[in-house]
Amino acid sequence: MVELRHIVWSIMFTLAFLGVILADSKVKASIILRVTAYLTPLTLIIVYILGLTKPVDWIQIPFILLGVLASIAISVHSENYHRVLIGFLRPIQLPLDSVLVLIIAFFMARNLIELAILWIFVELICLFLISFSGTIEARRAAFTFLVVCAATGDISLFTWIALTALQIGIDRALLNDFTLLATSGITANTPLLTFLLIIGFLTKMAMVPLHFWLPDAYTEAPSPVSAMLSGLASKMGLYGLLRVYSTVKLDVSTLMYIAVLMGFITAVYGSIMASGQVDVKRVLAYSSISHYGVMVILFGLIPIQSTAMSVLLAYAIFHGIAKTCLFLNSGSIEIIASTRNIYSLGYLARVDSKLFRYALLSALSLIGIPPTLGFVVKALAFYTVISSIAQGHILSFIALVGLTVSSVFSLLYSMKYIGAYIGSYRVRPIQPLPIPLNAMRLSESLLALSLLVFPVAAITLISTLTIPLLVVYTTSITVFSMFILRSKVKVVREEELWFGGLRS
Repeated sequence: MVELRHIVWSIMFTLAFLGVILADSKVKASIILRVTAYLTPLTLIIVYILGLTKPVDWIQIPFILLGVLASIAISVHSENYHRVLIGFLRPIQLPLDSVLVLIIAFFMARNLIELAILWIFVELICLFLISFSGTIEARRAAFTFLVVCAATGDISLFTWIALTALQIGIDRALLNDFTLLATSGITANTPLLTFLLIIGFLTKMAMVPLHFWLPDAYTEAPSPVSAMLSGLASKMGLYGLLRVYSTVKLDVSTLMYIAVLMGFITAVYGSIMASGQVDVKRVLAYSSISHYGVMVILFGLIPIQSTAMSVLLAYAIFHGIAKTCLFLNSGSIEIIASTRNIYSLGYLARVDSKLFRYALLSALSLIGIPPTLGFVVKALAFYTVISSIAQGHILSFIALVGLTVSSVFSLLYSMKYIGAYIGSYRVRPIQPLPIPLNAMRLSESLLALSLLVFPVAAITLISTLTIPLLVVYTTSITVFSMFILRSKVKVVREEELWFGGLRS
């Protein structure tokens, strides 16, 4: 039976495909078509809010919203990025927009057969995109992604399908809506089955010791692809965990110990490693590992803390927006300076003050500075973890330590990234290159400003914190707005320019 989501899928695929076909000939029409394509899934959310029907559920809504916002930014940003680097778009734009559409469709899936098919297609296209540059390093990163991430993820996915089929039949397992599966009494109450069901999705989120595919994949891929991998593809692993948890009765003790302990190790390891990198993309890659660890910690606390689920969903949105913006920003750095080495930079705020502001806002959100979304989400996360300590479970204390260490080191690696813009003072005057970056600035501004708007919704997640967070947010947004309006970074002119960067 054709349902509303299938109609939305068809429209989204068609518009995105037409937009890609026109990418090299009719640029404005191409952008309009692609943006319209990514806005169509909002129809499902509007229908849900109006109560006309329920084409999606409350778990899907945050992921769809993130998918819409990030996909628009990535697709538009790629317009400038690849046009400057390779001169034309279609060879990279077609697979990139295809995978963006498929990821959104994945978040809209309502049964296992749809979810499995979309999961596999996304993996295959990601494999191609990671290796797109054709270098030995890129191909090695793609191969590691295939062997470690994709293969392990398939183990959990097909274990889930097989277990469900054995207990309720193959037809019902593949075609029943997730809400029906949740009431079907599917059980996996042994440690081994629980481990097999979640380990693949944990690998998708780069949990230590199965994390080593991620740094090279994120670094070697083109920056818009890195933004897609960090902002959206990684969230497929989290979405899979939440779907398994909601449809299968797992061994709770095994689930909690695996999630919290792996999350703790990953959060600490990723944050420490991020602080020691010199490549801006590797800083972002390892910091992503750290944030995935925090998300898995929150996932592990869901059985004993009622607010953990909603805070986890908010954290996923926060991380997705901030990291998409910063990975796109790293692409802008590549275009302007032809290097990603932080110690070779340090002057970019004087080259492009707008890109600096977008990067700064995203970095402040990663640190958790008000009035950004990161501040609200981290406050909610600490409240959730501290509240769980009342349960007297040792894992709650471990979770608190992991969250604290991750937050402390986020200050170090975020400021290190910002060091690419303000880390040194160049005596010689500088000037931005004569390269059109309007689409790149527009994409990053959309994401950066979202980090100031979304806190309004996140503040209401925990009622006891609503008023204090609202006061802090209102005060800080006022101060922040005044600061932005008054501050200007002066760009000085230089006579001689080189296309690949700024002449020393």
